[in-house]
Amino acid sequence: FVLDAGGVRWGIDLGTESDRVLKNHYDPKKFEMYREGTFGQNTWQFTGPAEDDDKKKKGPAKKGALPDAPEGCQPLDAKAEIVAFTSTPERGTAIIDLSDAYSRYVKDLKRGVMLVRAASPYVLMQDEINIKSGTPTWVMHTKATVAAEGNKATLTSGSSKLTMTILSPAGAKFSSGEVDEKKWKANEQIGSFKGITVLKVALQGKGEQTLAIAFS
Repeated sequence: FVLDAGGVRWGIDLGTESDRVLKNHYDPKKFEMYREGTFGQNTWQFTGPAEDDDKKKKGPAKKGALPDAPEGCQPLDAKAEIVAFTSTPERGTAIIDLSDAYSRYVKDLKRGVMLVRAASPYVLMQDEINIKSGTPTWVMHTKATVAAEGNKATLTSGSSKLTMTILSPAGAKFSSGEVDEKKWKANEQIGSFKGITVLKVALQGKGEQTLAIAFS
């Protein structure tokens, strides 16, 4: 996702690598690049092995088959369906089913977004997730200055501010840091990660959980 508010793009897209780097959308080389792969997107990241990985039989790939996604990455042929959408003068809502993109790690994952139009407008992002394996982390990239403490994060860009608040689950906290240049830079062909902050929320445990974050 990207997030704009008050004339500022708070949740940014890092852009893409140049056409000379990747042959096409299904080029497996994209998994090696931060901007092109799952880890460079404002979405969920999973670390650790998937529950079913050790059950898969290893063998020669079928002709024309897409390459398997590495640990934590979305499959190249994953689909996300908009399963609900409403719009009124007061608010707009949409729900996207992300289960296919993370089927190795979850039984179900739906992301809902609500934009409330009011004197003090705000955005609510709520993820309903049923975890079966791995450790999930919610991620957003920003060029803003970030001050994160507990369940709140304050983003500052010039004279503009955005407050992010974790409404659930109880005990969930924000953390922030930089892109690991040593890990990813060798595979990047263009651009720099300077000035980019990665805001994260890590969840613990398995089973059904709800992560709700308000932006105001």
